[in-house]
Amino acid sequence: MNRIAEDATLETLDFPLLVHVLTSWAQTSMGREKLEKIKPFADRQTIEERHSQVAELRSYIERDGALPLAPACSLEEVLRVAGVEGRVLDFDEMMAVYRTVEVGCTVRRQFAGQDGLTRLSAMADSIPDLKLLAEQIEKVFDKEGKIRDSASSELAALRHKKRKARVKLLHSLEQMVKRDDPRAVLRDRLVTRRGDRYVVPVRAEHRSIFPGVVHDTSSSGQTIYVEPLEFVDQQNALVEFDRQEQEEVQRLLADLTGHVRAVSDALAATEQTIASLDACQAIAQFADIIDAVRPIVTDGDLSLRGARHPLMIPGVMGKRNKLGPETTVGEEEPFSFDERHVPPVPLDVEIDSSTRALVITGPNTGGKTIVLKTIGLLTLMAQCGVPVPAEVARLSCRPKVYADIGDEQSVIANLSTFSGHLTRIKQFLDDLLPGSLVVLDELGTGTDPAEGAALGIAVLEHLANLEAMTIVSTHHDALKAFAHSSKCSVNASMEFDSESLQPTYTLRIGRPGRSNAFDIAETLGLEASLVERARGLVDINAAQLDSLIRSVENEAEALASDREEVQEQQSGLEKAHAQYESLSRELVELRQSLVNDGRVAIDEAIKRLRSRGDSMLTALSKELDETRKSRTAQDRRARWAARIGDADADARRVLDAAVDASVWTMEKLRPDIDILAADTVQEAHTEGAGETLQIDDNLEAPLKRGQLVLVKPLNLRGQVVRNWVGDPKSEASVEVDVHGKRLIVSREQVRLLVV
Repeated sequence: MNRIAEDATLETLDFPLLVHVLTSWAQTSMGREKLEKIKPFADRQTIEERHSQVAELRSYIERDGALPLAPACSLEEVLRVAGVEGRVLDFDEMMAVYRTVEVGCTVRRQFAGQDGLTRLSAMADSIPDLKLLAEQIEKVFDKEGKIRDSASSELAALRHKKRKARVKLLHSLEQMVKRDDPRAVLRDRLVTRRGDRYVVPVRAEHRSIFPGVVHDTSSSGQTIYVEPLEFVDQQNALVEFDRQEQEEVQRLLADLTGHVRAVSDALAATEQTIASLDACQAIAQFADIIDAVRPIVTDGDLSLRGARHPLMIPGVMGKRNKLGPETTVGEEEPFSFDERHVPPVPLDVEIDSSTRALVITGPNTGGKTIVLKTIGLLTLMAQCGVPVPAEVARLSCRPKVYADIGDEQSVIANLSTFSGHLTRIKQFLDDLLPGSLVVLDELGTGTDPAEGAALGIAVLEHLANLEAMTIVSTHHDALKAFAHSSKCSVNASMEFDSESLQPTYTLRIGRPGRSNAFDIAETLGLEASLVERARGLVDINAAQLDSLIRSVENEAEALASDREEVQEQQSGLEKAHAQYESLSRELVELRQSLVNDGRVAIDEAIKRLRSRGDSMLTALSKELDETRKSRTAQDRRARWAARIGDADADARRVLDAAVDASVWTMEKLRPDIDILAADTVQEAHTEGAGETLQIDDNLEAPLKRGQLVLVKPLNLRGQVVRNWVGDPKSEASVEVDVHGKRLIVSREQVRLLVV
């Protein structure tokens, strides 16, 4: 199998320590063993599949809690024993099989028919159905792992006989020790056991007068434990019952062992699936603890926002899965890690696929090494299917990952610091693949600065030609200049607060860093003349580069300030736009509400009018009956005319009042409505004809029945039904049909629509 990273690289990037933390979350020994062997994958499809499994388990755990996998046991040795003909599994081995089968059945039940958990359901479905084996074991064993009396009729009969024989024997022995003992032969009046025999304590000096078999002597030698001779036969019978019982139990275990042997492949598959689920669940729970996200696997680019080294998150090293086995008291931890109480500064870095090198500079203890380790470890985590602690993560699938961090000097191997680094780099170059990630700390150090820098540039150029992505830290100005001039390299620096003389541990992409040695010296109070002398001794090119870096930093700070101001202005504009959009929606809703309210008011008025009309008709019918008794037909006609006239007038008043109320409400809200209507009501279209109708604002324009008009308060189109213009009694009103509803409005509220 082609390994993504060698052991030295894994060790350098703290990968074994991460694995150690992951294993502490496993519930079973098989899950821990699975995690101990975890390695990054190079196949993108496999990586995505692993991440999908973890994502489903995180979703399941959030909703239903963790899977109870702890009872499951490793069956490798059990199945090896069962596979040998004639070998019989013992009680513990048989219960290990039973508990593992039970866990498998539980997993199958819990994921049966689970929507949205396709991968977990598939894993659960791969667990063979071993319910029959579980039932066979349950028939023999109870929940405490003891053989049931009902395991077989023979066993039940034997145990019944043995219990009766024991009760009889004990009763006889108790009666014996209660007899008078004038010579004080017995040390105590009690019955005890030695091995599988019942005995009584006898004074040693009376051994000759108490017949029986001695089974033990007290530490003082003054008491001997004797099996009375008269009960030897009864005790031999009990021993025989025990022997027969053991034979029957062995026969039952042999029978069960045969059943286990018959399904050994299914049991092995069950164990492996449980191990995979346990390892996956450990990763899911660890991901929840560190607030990790599923990385987006890309082709070449690298983007992290809010990333953190997982082992630097406060408390992460002390957290353990309570469902898993407890650590043995006094057990030596194979790893140690300095527990932090302050959260690490989040890392933001973005490198596109065209960039081949990121050159990070800055003062010592500024965080350069942590940046290298974080990027390297998060890349390995992503390719193992482990979510990474970040807000957003885009990481490429790397065919190889190399890391050289720390001092590689060796007295035994006769290697200096420089030679150690060079040896590691040579190993990288021997089997480098395009797209590999190379992480180098302090490139070019340990030798003459000029030569080391030149060699470092040559290495970066060679790695770029091999299409590797290299992230390197350095103090060499020549490497800063190379990154600035190279099209495929980018400078970056660790931010440093020169006033407080403290690093901020913030990575700044696009600008090189300074050593800040002279600033720190001045702040610490070193004599000014010494600092100036030191500045004068600096190479002119280095001084110019340092000045350039300083000016770039000042410009960057100014741009950052301008950017913040622009962002604030943009934020204000966005808020204003949002308020405008909200107001527009509210006005649309208000207009529709007013239209609906107007229609409701008119409908209510019509209902009241009809009700009054029905009442009037009823009254008129009664009047008609009465008028039949009147003296003359002329009187009847006059009275009918008067009633009908009153009814018509009342109906007109009720309808006008309803319409006026609706119009008054709309007139009151006219300013708000006009804001929206001014933009939208500029032209109307005839239905189906496609002709554009213009609004005629001439109030003197004559209106005729059937003409199209616009009712402005409602912003709705209607058709003229009746025009009272010129009639003094009607006050220049117009009756308009709007969507089947007839409205009476003033002439001023109506505009003629013309082609």
